[in-house]
Amino acid sequence: PHYFARPVQAHEPSPIAFGLIWPMVGLPPDFAMRFDPAKQEAMLAHELAHLAAHDPFWCLLADVATVVLWCHPGVWWLRRQLHLASEMAADEASLLVADGPRVLAECLVELGARLTGPVLGQLRVSGFRSHLGRRVQQLVHLEGHAWSPLPRLGAALTTIFGPMAMTVIVALCTAWAAPHALTTGDSMKMMQLNWKRSLATLALLGAFNGPDASVAVAQSDQPALPPPPAPEAAPAPRPAAELADAKPQTFNIDFGPASPSEQVGPAAVGGADDFWNSVAVPSNHHHATSDLKFAGGDPSPIEVELDNLGGCWGSGGVLGVESPMYDTYNYSTGNRGGNSMVILRHVPPAKYTIYIYGHGPIPTYYGDYTLTVATHNYGRKQTSHKIDAIRNTKWVEGSQFVKFSNVKVVEGEDVEILIRPGAQVTDPAGRTFADAMICGLQLIPVE
Repeated sequence: PHYFARPVQAHEPSPIAFGLIWPMVGLPPDFAMRFDPAKQEAMLAHELAHLAAHDPFWCLLADVATVVLWCHPGVWWLRRQLHLASEMAADEASLLVADGPRVLAECLVELGARLTGPVLGQLRVSGFRSHLGRRVQQLVHLEGHAWSPLPRLGAALTTIFGPMAMTVIVALCTAWAAPHALTTGDSMKMMQLNWKRSLATLALLGAFNGPDASVAVAQSDQPALPPPPAPEAAPAPRPAAELADAKPQTFNIDFGPASPSEQVGPAAVGGADDFWNSVAVPSNHHHATSDLKFAGGDPSPIEVELDNLGGCWGSGGVLGVESPMYDTYNYSTGNRGGNSMVILRHVPPAKYTIYIYGHGPIPTYYGDYTLTVATHNYGRKQTSHKIDAIRNTKWVEGSQFVKFSNVKVVEGEDVEILIRPGAQVTDPAGRTFADAMICGLQLIPVE
């Protein structure tokens, strides 16, 4: 088929594919000036792939179904999956141009940084754990591969039976969305109770809450459960005699994973058999962890306190450096935002080099750290805001980690790390937020 291109309104920051009868690609007026030829080819290949797959028609059909069945959470979920699948399939067209996946990934990052809303033409920007992050990850993996078309028979069967299967799924899901007890009672109280108990409610609430968000739903008319026990008090400080006996040694922390940590060995520094402490308590905004070990396995008096770092997540193994420590991180539970804090107490007196690791699976999810000991501020440092932090296969200072040198700790002083939120991201529900995050930490005594 023949496709057309025409200028679109100035507020459109990127090309956009649209049209059913006359499919075309709309271009920003400054498209040729703002993007170099390589980026133009990559973006146009993406948009032409949308038109070749008739994505404007399928997206319109999904929008109509969502309007008709607006109260059904399954329809909203299927619509989001359709948009993501169409975007990722169109991204594969970048293989047809020279160095296309890398160039298109850079375009996504550049255009995403210009936006405050969740939609970028056909490029949907939905946060580091959603559409944008998954698309950038796929493009990184596509680099170096060759494009190959789908088998015609398979594509035809998918086109014919795919919509039919989705229709059947929605119809079947409608049955559990309205339980039988909900339709047979004549009491408003019964209707409200059964609606709160329905699986559709849980799915709908789950669609609008992050993975760490807790959902309170009325289950029945049974007596309420007793309140949860009060949180445990912070561990008592270690005796002074024990602190005096503790010699400065390498001390490693792996933030974000389940216990015990899978990290063994060095990161930017360290030895092959180094032990890493796992410090993470999911959904707990403020807690302290003690009874930790030095890298050599000896007991350590150091106590680690986390404030506003109860979220635990991972990068899915897509980062260039293959490190269990770097692949997991702590952040603000439920994307609540605000500054976070890591405090190290009872650190053996000495001079240290402190390494702080922090980055997520997209360039805009970086670490921002300020280190203070008592009244001495050692400055503020950030990891890279660019794609190099994701692609590097070796440790690079200023990219995946920052380093503070000659940090002096005397007896009784705490090491405080203030973590500021990075760039803003947007989740699938359209909520925009910025999180503080940290992957790992090393204390290396200066000899």
